[in-house]
Amino acid sequence: MNSSLHHKDTYFEEQSFQDLVDLKAEDQKTIAIIQISRMGDVLQTILATKIFKSSFPNTNFIFIGRIQFAKPFEFILKETFNHIYYVNFPKHYWNLNDLTLDKLKSKLKLFLSSIEEHNIDSVVNLTFSKSSSYLATLISSKHKFGLIRNSSNNLLIGGKWSKFVYSNVMTGDFSPFNLVDVFKNILTETIEEQNSNNSHQLKTNNFFQSISNTNINQYKIIVHPFASHSKKFWKSSYWQQLIKMLLEDEHLSIYSFVVVGSLNDKKNYLEFNNFLDNYITNTFSNRLINKIGILDMQELSDEINTSSLFLGHDSMGGHLAAIHKVPTITISIGSVRAHETTPYGENNFNLVPKTTCFPCFPDTPCSNYICHLDVSPELIFYFVHALLSLENLESNEIKTLYSYFTQKIPSTYLKTSNIYQSYFSNNGMQTLSLVNTEIDFRTETLNIFKNFYNILWSFLFNDDDITSPIPEIKCKKIFNELKEYLIGLKYVSDVNSFGEKYSLLLLEEFEIATPNIAVIKEYSKKIQEIDKLALDLKFKYPMLSPLIDYYHVCKGNLKGNNIIQMATSSLLNFKEAKYSVNILKEFIEKTLDRSRKNFYSENNWIIRPEINSTRSES
Repeated sequence: MNSSLHHKDTYFEEQSFQDLVDLKAEDQKTIAIIQISRMGDVLQTILATKIFKSSFPNTNFIFIGRIQFAKPFEFILKETFNHIYYVNFPKHYWNLNDLTLDKLKSKLKLFLSSIEEHNIDSVVNLTFSKSSSYLATLISSKHKFGLIRNSSNNLLIGGKWSKFVYSNVMTGDFSPFNLVDVFKNILTETIEEQNSNNSHQLKTNNFFQSISNTNINQYKIIVHPFASHSKKFWKSSYWQQLIKMLLEDEHLSIYSFVVVGSLNDKKNYLEFNNFLDNYITNTFSNRLINKIGILDMQELSDEINTSSLFLGHDSMGGHLAAIHKVPTITISIGSVRAHETTPYGENNFNLVPKTTCFPCFPDTPCSNYICHLDVSPELIFYFVHALLSLENLESNEIKTLYSYFTQKIPSTYLKTSNIYQSYFSNNGMQTLSLVNTEIDFRTETLNIFKNFYNILWSFLFNDDDITSPIPEIKCKKIFNELKEYLIGLKYVSDVNSFGEKYSLLLLEEFEIATPNIAVIKEYSKKIQEIDKLALDLKFKYPMLSPLIDYYHVCKGNLKGNNIIQMATSSLLNFKEAKYSVNILKEFIEKTLDRSRKNFYSENNWIIRPEINSTRSES
């Protein structure tokens, strides 16, 4: 069946596809996903949905995306989504003479009614933007997740993982999770909400084992030397130097290199295209193939699907390779956060500069792009050369790669960058491991805390009791830094204790026959001061920002329809925040204790059963 809203200047349109499974209507849940961000986000959403649907095949999915970012991937979208809707608001529409507010409202109403015909159980907004919050609010459904609006036009965030995105992913480089994992966990919350059941877990590893790629030409490598933002774009001269080195190395003479990009890339980087054409003509006509501006998206997908390796920036190309289970090497510079956007799967590699200002935000002013200098063409060449020398790379070989890359790559180049390798941890979530040994203080400290938060959030959000080796602290500076953070955690714990106290006093005041309004206002003011005090602690203890920001967002989304219910939610929120602080405190204490005793025997940690029981009682 094919139903759509057609118009020469389309604001909204829908493409419907045959259901993937033939199930009874009462056994099916319908989830509408809003993803109106860019192409990379669309592909990560597709992959998360594919993984989710492999565990919950009874689910019907509706995709809502911007036409310019989603339509090119329709050939992939229709494999997973039962219905696809495109939103299209080009700026020039606002200047059309025949456009009126009534006409626009009429089109929007028709668009919404078409979606709502599917009797949606949950709307999941995976785009954390103002426009998406309004769209998610307008679509009728039983449950809503992600950014939405209430009747007073205030922002609300539904779901623990959505609160995590708003408090951790959008605020800095503290998230230990890949966005595909975050998206699939948000989707899992929809099932938990509908079934009042927390027992659902997605089997990511099994999913990837079931899609092994049998179409690979083991000697073809895709090179995508372009990015959507100048901050993420390695200089063309670096790419030229790298391509020369790869082609001229006799050990790589069996490999061909296909350079891909869009038609805009061909127009905007004429000098680079001329270099490719000249180099092809002069020497390497059979091994260097320029397909920039030639392939449409499906042809690009097919090209990547038959390659043995993808080399490029953080871009949609890497995520397209992940969908086909093609290994990737990503050069992450500028505003890229490797833990969040490394192409999803096992044995994908990411090269990350050690520059202190990396990663920045897209709107952070920068005139010299220092982080680009830390990733040299020589480093990429040696790394590609070393990686292609490996055979049958398995995830259990991660530890052996430390010494392998140290032997294969000169230390001069390794000193400037960190190299990460992806693998799946025992809870089925992608994790990054460093495969070079020369780690700077900032990176090691950040990675220790990311490891802590990985365990903490997985337990709090999913009840996953995952294990992880206790970090081996060999640097006194890091040891002292962790000791300082114990002091910071004590302050945060005290702040939450005060929050508990005044929330409890509020509830006690409400129980009085004639509550004193002045006293209620005083206690409420104290709670506001406590919130501000917690936020102030972030400046002295930035690694505690994920914890402080998450519970601050939770306080802004307290459950309840009246002041008594809200005060009760506030009390529970302060209790859980203090509980989380105690878990993080225990992690640091164990790490310090191991370092003090120089304890190097095999010893894994896990959140203790008595802590689990304490949480369930509260």
